Amino acid sequence: MPEITNDSVAEKSQSVDNFNIQYSHAPTGSIKVGVDKVTTAEEAAHVLSSIRKHGEEVFFALVTDKSGNILEVQRHGKGGKTSASVPVDVVVPAVASIEGAASVWFAHNHPSFTNSPSQSDIDITERLDDAFDGTDIDIPGHVIFTKGSAAAVITPDTGTKNNYIKVKIKPRVRKRTLKVTERKISQYPKEERSLVAHQKKISSQKRKLNTAQ
Repeated sequence: MPEITNDSVAEKSQSVDNFNIQYSHAPTGSIKVGVDKVTTAEEAAHVLSSIRKHGEEVFFALVTDKSGNILEVQRHGKGGKTSASVPVDVVVPAVASIEGAASVWFAHNHPSFTNSPSQSDIDITERLDDAFDGTDIDIPGHVIFTKGSAAAVITPDTGTKNNYIKVKIKPRVRKRTLKVTERKISQYPKEERSLVAHQKKISSQKRKLNTAQ
């Protein structure tokens, strides 16, 4: 039998906890790569090609500066054999918070080995492009790993699922190790909690005022 709780007490406790929580991306793994820069779809596919081995769909973001230097590799979504959830409201701030970020390549795998992008792949790419509007961060492409050493690449302007580019992933000696980060939840240090709670409360009040206007 489920435990009966006092909803108002539980909600109040959760509200207090939320003020003490901070989100950040922390290293959870690593990948080996054979390039220092990513300026082409093939190079992006090379860096993230290991995700094609996953038995379920996973979604990654590869962030570079304006010269193509790799700044961070982030893992954002995880799903089943046919889909992976992509939290747009999490992806955008996570990428935009990286100092020097100028471009972000997205990538996911098709465990079913479907050879072409789906309409859902195109739709999420367009949604992400809209969400990044005004950030000065470009989306050069979304790499979709299919069967073998090939990958399909779409852009926010692809439009239809038959209008995509195929790239062949070149073999390279992988000498460089890149950390892969994921979103983690932690609590602010006790000495910072009062200040953080106050700042969040002010921000919340400002949002309510703006909404009312």
